[in-house]
Order: sequence, then structure tokens, then C-alpha cells
Amino acid sequence: MRRALVIVLSLALGLGLCLWPRNPRLTADEMARQQFAWRIVISGQSLGYLEPCGCAEGMLGGLPRRAAWVERLRENRPEPVVLLDNGEWSAGVDMLQEYKLRAFSKAFDMIGPHVARPGLHDLPVGTRALSAYAGTAMQLVSADLRCELWPAFIDIEVAGQALRITSLSDPRRALEYEAVLGAEGTLLDPAQALAGVVEDLPQGALLLVLFGGGQESARALFSDSRADLVVVAEEGDAQPFAERLETGCLLLGVGTKGRYLQELGYIADSGLVHTREIALGNSIPDQPQVRGVLQDFEAELVRDNLAQLLAARKTVTGGNFVGSSACKDCHQQAWQTWQSAKHAHGLETLEALGRDKNPECLACHTVGYGFETGFVARETTPDLAGIGCESCHGVGSEHVLDPTRTLGLAGEASCRTCHDALNSPRFNFREYWPKIAHGLDSSD
Repeated sequence: MRRALVIVLSLALGLGLCLWPRNPRLTADEMARQQFAWRIVISGQSLGYLEPCGCAEGMLGGLPRRAAWVERLRENRPEPVVLLDNGEWSAGVDMLQEYKLRAFSKAFDMIGPHVARPGLHDLPVGTRALSAYAGTAMQLVSADLRCELWPAFIDIEVAGQALRITSLSDPRRALEYEAVLGAEGTLLDPAQALAGVVEDLPQGALLLVLFGGGQESARALFSDSRADLVVVAEEGDAQPFAERLETGCLLLGVGTKGRYLQELGYIADSGLVHTREIALGNSIPDQPQVRGVLQDFEAELVRDNLAQLLAARKTVTGGNFVGSSACKDCHQQAWQTWQSAKHAHGLETLEALGRDKNPECLACHTVGYGFETGFVARETTPDLAGIGCESCHGVGSEHVLDPTRTLGLAGEASCRTCHDALNSPRFNFREYWPKIAHGLDSSD
């Protein structure tokens, strides 16, 4: 028997939902004049991204900015703000992700209650652990991922408007969902589960679906559906978008890595309208309490020495990292170019930010972190601190033993393993390459 949780929203309750409008987006002037009965802020697809690392200009996102935006909206507008999150807080399952889930849980407690989808990347911690992390801040719902810990849907009434909110997994990834659910739950067919949700939908109610698949999968599943809104879960470097199906259903995406929010407003005579897409840039100040949560997160990584506890992988070639000093005698010009560039001081950047014990940051700011014989700590592996020769050219031990065994050539592809759209949004290869470019020395 389906379980439904009926919740009535009042001004004091910030429970989350969202809907994309059937009428056009308002202009800035129209939005300034418009009075809304209530507003909606939509987030999701954080994928382990708590905040920008701060290494480059123009970086978007972060829980402290997200919290600040919601807080400012509540302070400046009289209408209630309701929240929805499309899940995928984690980027997988390892020790670091569990630390992050705790940080997400604490931050959401401060931001306010949301309705949320149990994500494919979140479920590997187990349904009970995920429910514990969600706590009172996140009301998990799923029509097809059935277990005793969350309802199939929730019914909410807001200013006289009935809403039903549910979530569904991506049928194209059924085997992955079954693997992570194991014996802790049952995976139903998403189409049949959706039919069950629609079966007794109250007359006049709007149906909102948090979906675990992307646009293509959503078009196939919801092409003739009763759904009014489907929030999709894209991956990679996805950007916010909206698309209307022939049925009138809106497909909505909020992008990935928590860089954007979508905001909507409800007008009694017109319904829901899209007010704005919010890029969480550095013009939005951090919310102090949530900033404190992330400071505690970094402190926990230091306390537990997590960077040194994570398992190291073997290198692709099987060789060992030797450090940039091993290159100096034969490649003096190249070594001098490197020594005078910012790459050589990459770890110092993290130390100044207090993130030099964060495993994700160390992967790009040191040589070989996460691999056997790679960087461990400044005290024990000082010659692997910073972005060194082997960061771009590959493991050097075999070349040191036999110089005829050449290393890889650096170029745009190798640069973009770290200077990607997320961590270096303003990276321009043609502009930056001359700053570190060097040819072979005459001694080679």
C-alpha cells in the first residue's frame, strides 16, 4: 500500500517544492511590480560540491551562497519561500563522501526543510544512513525506490492549491539502482509507479516529479504523462534549462555542482511563473552559520588525517613519481620556467586557503596525490608539493633510468584535467600556455 504524507504549508513552514510556469518568464520590471502568494527556490545535483575551492576567479556555487540567497529572499519578501532539491548530494561512496554528507545535512538544517529525491550517487551509503543524513531537513520521497523509510509521495496544500510531489529513478539505469539498493528496498517499474501516483491525484492538484534521469530519458517517460513538472538530473557540466513537452509538462534542469538555483513565484490568478535563474557567484556573500559548517568540515579532515587514510592507486605505467628536482640537471631551462611559475607553488595556494588537507584539492595541487609513491604530506614528500613536471608529463622513474623512454607531451588536454569549466571557468589555454611553455633543452 502506498504511503502518503500530507503536509499543510503555513507561513512558518519552508517546506520545498517547485513548478515551472505555463506563462512566460517575467521581465525585471514586471517582477519588481509583481506580488506573489509564495515563492519557490530549486536546487539539486550538488554531486559532492560543497563550495568553490577559491583557486580561480569566476567560480560559482557553494552551500554558504545558497543559504545566503534563501535567507535574503525570506528577509526581503513577505511571502513564504518553499524549497525543493533534486538530490545527488554525493559523488559516490568513499570516506570523503560520508564527511560531505554530514556537512550537507548540517547545512540543510540551517537553510530549511526541503523535499528531496534519494539519488543514485547517495544510495551507496545505505537507505538507513541516507535517511539519517537527511534527518528532519530533507523529506525524501520516491514512488519506485520503495522502502519503509520514505513515502511514495507527499501531498501539500499551499494557499488553497493542492500539490503532489514524488520522485522516480531513471529506467535506463535500473541495474545500477538495483545494485545500490540491494536488500534494503525494492525497485518498481518507474512507468507503473508513476501511474500509481496519478491514479488518485486530487482534482485540480499539480503533479511535480523529481526525476533521476536526463532530458532524453525524461522525454521518453513523460511524453504522455499527467505530470505538470519534471525536474531532471543531468550530469557532467550541465547548465540550467527548461523545455516544454507537447503535453504542456515542463522539463526543468538546475545544472550540476550546485552552481545555480531556479526561483519561481505563484500568482493566484495566473499560477506559477519563472522569476529568475540565479548563478551563485561571489557577489553573494556567504551565510555565516553555513560557512561555519564548512570550516568544521575542513577541520574534521585535518583531525582525522583523511588525506593520508584514503587508499592509493597504482600508477598507470607502474612506475614511481620522482619529483621535479630529478629533472633539473638535464632540463635546466624547463626547470627554471617551472620554478618561476605559479604551478610550483600550488600547495601554498591551498595552505593559504586552509584546504591543504582536502583530498580533492590535493589531487590537482600536488604531484601524484592518490597514487602510490605520490604526494602524501609536505613533511614527508616535499619534492612532490605543488604542480610539478610529472603532473603534466606523467610518472618519471622510467625516464630517469633510461632517458630514451620519453614522457608525454603537455598540451591543452593535459591542462584541462584540472583547469576544467568548474574549477577554472575563465581558463583560456591560448592566454595561459605561454606562461608555462618550455621546449626541450639543448642538453636533451
